[in-house]
Order: sequence, then structure tokens, then C-alpha cells
Amino acid sequence: ATVDENGLVTAIAIGTAEITVTTEDGGFTDSVNITVEGETLPEGFVLWLDANDYNKADGVWEDKSDRNNEIRQNNASNRPDLVENGINGNPVVRFNGSNQYLNLDWQDDALKTDSITILIIVKYSDFYGGSQTIMGNFNSTGEVCIHKSGSENVAYAHISKRDNSVDFGELGNDNAYLLTFKYDDSTGTHEAFLDGSLKESKTIPVDINWQNTSIGRNRISSSNTFYWKGDIGEIMIFDRALSDAERMAVEQELGEKWLGWKSEYTGTSVLYNPYGKVNWDQVKHYKANFHTHTNKSDGSISPADVIDAYYNAGYKILALTDHDTFGGIDTTWPWTDYGKNPKELGMLAVEGNEISAIDNIGSLFNDYGGAKAGEEAKALQEIANRNGLAIIYHPGRYNRTDEWYKNLFENYYLNPLVGMEVYNQGDRYMNDRDRWDRLNALVMPDKVIFGYSNDDMHNTAHLYGNYQFMLMDDLSEEELIEAMLSGAFYFCREHGKSGAADPPVPLIEKIDISKDGTVITITARNIENDSAVVWRTNKRVVGTGRTINLKELDLLGEKFVRAEITNSCGITYTQPFVLKHG
Repeated sequence: ATVDENGLVTAIAIGTAEITVTTEDGGFTDSVNITVEGETLPEGFVLWLDANDYNKADGVWEDKSDRNNEIRQNNASNRPDLVENGINGNPVVRFNGSNQYLNLDWQDDALKTDSITILIIVKYSDFYGGSQTIMGNFNSTGEVCIHKSGSENVAYAHISKRDNSVDFGELGNDNAYLLTFKYDDSTGTHEAFLDGSLKESKTIPVDINWQNTSIGRNRISSSNTFYWKGDIGEIMIFDRALSDAERMAVEQELGEKWLGWKSEYTGTSVLYNPYGKVNWDQVKHYKANFHTHTNKSDGSISPADVIDAYYNAGYKILALTDHDTFGGIDTTWPWTDYGKNPKELGMLAVEGNEISAIDNIGSLFNDYGGAKAGEEAKALQEIANRNGLAIIYHPGRYNRTDEWYKNLFENYYLNPLVGMEVYNQGDRYMNDRDRWDRLNALVMPDKVIFGYSNDDMHNTAHLYGNYQFMLMDDLSEEELIEAMLSGAFYFCREHGKSGAADPPVPLIEKIDISKDGTVITITARNIENDSAVVWRTNKRVVGTGRTINLKELDLLGEKFVRAEITNSCGITYTQPFVLKHG
């Protein structure tokens, strides 16, 4: 370390230095040790390339990950250039788009891993100049590729084939970007982030077997090499799916170094927005109920009449969830067995049931049944094995601790457990809202427990009081599953049970979040004034009004905010917005 004439201490190396301080008159002397630590990065590094470590003279880019990966170009005419002061004062490796590339030979000839996280600092020189491969092997089983197609101004990442791709959003020439791609094998989820913001998510289970590859072109094809034209500043690859907290920490370090992000604490902002992928100008709001009984279990109405009742009330999504402990069938399925064709009705039918010998679990998109008392974990695993989803039904009925539910969500999050009922059959278990908030505070920021409001219908008196609006472009099972996994829906409790397709409760038309994630604005109809919107954390009310500015609030330590919108006919809830601090 050094000390200037004004007493400013500057670190010039990693390690510990002793600084001795003496007053001008020599009457007092003291010393202090100052330790400068290196970067603290998550475990699981399998590749770390920094442009500072590229040597064009020998064509080698040194890997700092301590793996025996070899990155080189033996042919001098094919070596990319090293350009000083390329991005934010840092050197970059520049590729010309015609013949420059580096071969990446993995340790043991391949990277075989269940999950992966890739972070790349890039700057495009000619984004519109046809298909280009930043790195990877294009359209081959088990391979990973970061690529752009044709003249589109969108980059994307995919594993195995292009159909699996998730895109990073629109990019332009002469701008530097941080691209983050994550695949989590435990959920089969692919995610693409641009400068730390989630742009697209898709659930498709894949296997990763990334063979020796190239940086700057597609290695596996001699006819479609797809050379890349642009700069690379840094590449980090981990052989696991980083948690959101880990990912954000690494992104912050890269952002400060390459993109000029500020490092000082700047207040509270949104980390995860469940509506981040919703195009509010074109999305449709599909009314849904996921907890419904017929006379095939303990309900009093036939399946056909139940379907008619919800059809006439404008519901587009319905799950008949009879108890699996009645009769000889586990699910009341298919609807055509009861004289109803969902396609002809313009509805989406969801197969499912209520697993009932255990603390009741709503099992959806599968035919599992028959769990015995105490077999909650087994039931969830069986549902996951069948590619189903699950909701905790009326948790307030049971004498379970928060820790018990926390363990369930940690072990089966999104595979298959996607949420819990906050309202059931009107408002039978009023403490479930507090439980929902407490559990979210326990599992965030890495997980979000989404809230549901369901009729738990057994007879006509239970109809139409509880529902959610699923935000989907099209009425399909694929889009419904995606909405349930991401939280792209809001839920309602209606006092009068109107049975109207366009009910009188507050209905959300749009949710906007400012670019810096600090201002949330809700546009809704069927409300009289701003005071109808109340913002809460798990502990307290923190604001009212259609707009909340997180910078103006003391939210340090809070895990989330969510909105409740009220009128005389009922109440509507957003899903929670996960917060970050700093």
C-alpha cells in the first residue's frame, strides 16, 4: 500500500501491509495492518478468461480458473487482435468476423455438467452482418452455443438445438453488454439475462456434453462457421446454476469493471419482477380456478355441471381436483368422459386431483394419486416424476411450522411446487396471508412462493368467490405452465361472487417498473382512487398509491414488496416483487 501527502491510503497489491502513522511533531506513533483481499467468487469455476491475459504473439489466452483448459490459435493469421482501451479503459480481444477465432479444448475433451452459468462481456462491431457465433457449437446434441441468427439484432443462448434457445433481447452496434446464461438442471429452466435483467426463461430439460469448441466461430461445421465480429472482454463459466444472489454479485463485479456500474450503495430496487416478461399491450387475462370438486369425490355436482358453471362465468382455465381417496380413479379426466370437450368450449382443461391422505396438495398436469399419511415428500417427487406441478392447498388447516413448509419449498421448488393458497373457499383461513409472507421472507431471494386464490368448490354456494387471472399470450398448457413457474398472474377474492366474466373486483391492466428497478407503477380498473392500492412487506404497510418509489422508503432488510388493491367488491393481489439492496 502507499500513503500520499494527504494521508490517503491506496492499495497496490493483494496482501497485508503495515502502515505506520506519526504526528508531525513526532509525539505520537502508531501502526495498523491493512489487508487487501482478492476477488471472492462462487465455487464451480470451469473457465475464466480475461482479455488482460491474452497474448497474441503466441496465440494463447490464459485460463484463470485453475482448470487445464487450453485456449489457443496456432495459426498466426487466424489469431484475434488484442486492443488496448477497448471497453471502459480495459483491453479486449477483437475478432474480425472473417477468419479469426480461438480453439477451446476442455479438460478431458468435454465439459460434462448437470447445470451451467455463463457470463460474457461483449461489444458488437457489426451486429446486423449475418449469423455469428460468439462461442460454442451450433445445433448439436449436448452442446452449448452463444449465437445470433441472420440480420436479427438479438443474441441467444441454447443447449443442443436452436429450438431450446432463450434470447438476451435487442442489442446494438458499438455498445458493450453483459450476457448471462443459466441452465438449472433441477428445474430444467434456461434463463437469459442482459446486463443483469432477466429477458427470457424457458423450461426444457437437457443434458450438457460440451465438446471441445471455439471462441469466435462455430467449431463443428466446416460450411457454417459463423465467424463473429466484435470484442470480448471477459468470460466466466461455472459448472452449476448460480443462485440469484451469487449471479448478481458476479454481475456487479463485471459491471463495475467493464460497464461503469456504480459500486456504492444506491438504495433498494427490484431484483425479480414476476411480470418482467409480460407484454401488457398484447397479453390476455385468463380467469382460472385450480381447486374444484365434483360428485366423483365429496362434491355435490356432476363434472359436466361443474364445467358448465365455470364456463358460464367466463373461466378459461379449470382443474377438476377431486380427492384421490374416493372411488377407483385418481383423476376426474378426461372431460370428454363426461360429455364436455374443452376445445369446443374454448377452455383449457387441467388434469389433477387433491392428494388427501397427507396434508393436502393440489396435483396438476398429471395423474398421480394414492399417497399415504406422512408421505408429502414422496407425493411431491411422484408429481415431479410425471412432469406435474403442485400447489399447497389451505395450509391454515394444518398444524405445521413455517420451517416445515420452508423445507418443502427448498427441496421441491418449481419441481413441482409452485405456490400455496392464500385464499380458499372465500376466506376460510385468514392467517394464510401472514404465513405466505413469512415463508417468502424465509426463502427469498433465491425462491419465490406464488400465491393462489381458489374456490375449493364442493357445491353451488362455493362458486365464483376466488380466482386468478393468468397472463398469457395464448390459451395453451405450455404457456400456462410458464406463467405458473414465473408468477405471471394476479389473484382475487370477490365478496359477491358475481360469476361475471369481467368481474367487478380491481383488475390489473399494467405493471411498469423503471429501468433502475426503483419505481413500480400499477394501472388498474375498478378502483376509485390511489388509496385503493396498498403496498406491504412481510412486516408492515410501506406505502399507498398506484406508484411506489423504493428510493424514498426505508426498506433495508426487507425481502419483498407486494400490492393489495381493494374496492367494495373485493381485493386483488400482485405476486411479490423480490428486493435487492445496494
